[in-house]
Amino acid sequence: MIFRWLWMIFAAVVFALSLTAHAATFFGVNPMHAVPGVMWLHVLIFPPFVAAIVYANRAGETGLKQDGVIQAAPMWLKAVVGVCGAYALTNFVLFLVLSEGGKPYQEFGRYFLRIRGALIRELTLSEYHRHQAYIVRGFSGHWLLFSSAAVMMLAGAGRVLREGGAPPESPSDFDPDRPEVEWIPDDDRADSSAVKTPRKERPLTGKTATGSVALYLACVALIASRHPALNALCVVPLAVCATRALRRRRGLPHDSFESMIGCFAVIPSFFLSGLMARAAAQFVYVALFAGPIAALTDSVQMHFSEHEPAQLSTGEPVHERVWAAMFVFVMFPVVVAGTLGLTWLAENAGRYRNAARRGKMAAQIPPC
Repeated sequence: MIFRWLWMIFAAVVFALSLTAHAATFFGVNPMHAVPGVMWLHVLIFPPFVAAIVYANRAGETGLKQDGVIQAAPMWLKAVVGVCGAYALTNFVLFLVLSEGGKPYQEFGRYFLRIRGALIRELTLSEYHRHQAYIVRGFSGHWLLFSSAAVMMLAGAGRVLREGGAPPESPSDFDPDRPEVEWIPDDDRADSSAVKTPRKERPLTGKTATGSVALYLACVALIASRHPALNALCVVPLAVCATRALRRRRGLPHDSFESMIGCFAVIPSFFLSGLMARAAAQFVYVALFAGPIAALTDSVQMHFSEHEPAQLSTGEPVHERVWAAMFVFVMFPVVVAGTLGLTWLAENAGRYRNAARRGKMAAQIPPC
């Protein structure tokens, strides 16, 4: 019990330090310059958060699910986490706009704002400190969320462990998140309170699995072409796949992976989605400032150099604020939809492979 309290104190201290660093950026203070080790908070948020998950799992062994552990936490702590979560998302969007999608660098007594090594523009000393403060502000919003969530989960787990947990739910209880079934109303009941009855999920066929693999490979080919228009075209089917994944009741993204193929596909899918998002953002930018025809034919391109500010191939400089807005309104949603869509396609192939293996093993078992 004392270790749980120590983890709670640790998380609370991290939360207080994160809040101090975050608030300081609004008063013209650069925490990186004032406290050089402030970015270590980005590492210190994880130990108490992992400890909170461990204690929540231990409390779950008493018969109460992890959702029940969160419900057992004090209401004011849940409110703090909710506010921090909403603020972290808003703060991240503002950070992308204010930072112009770049990172400040100091070289030979001069200051620059770069994005992946490409020069955006040169900075003054005050602008350099301000952009460093933007980085602390952007990260500290997530520090607040993780540390407050750790305190909440540890408090909820402690209450569950003290009270001995709760009995498991009856299998007959309605649970919309139960992975085995999809719930639909029973139209045979005359009263207004429709009773929920289960309906089995339609099995995955070989045709669907083959189509998923073919679509995955086609999207990889379009992304590898590096043509902005083809990458923008690739966003459409992947957005549809991401929507299908969100509407599905079981498995990714609502539950754990159902196949190792889908699990291992997350990292390459994220990498491919990042390439697709950048090309799609370039397509949108060129279409806005050079016309749709130039974007479709790729006759006007964006050039990023280490020694010159970003510009179009026509010589027109890139508008930093507009390009930063592309990170928020184009690249971020495309990365999310692309990662989820590509992973869902790989998961379909993995699910079908697992089902085929189970069927083959069942056929080899002799009948009793």
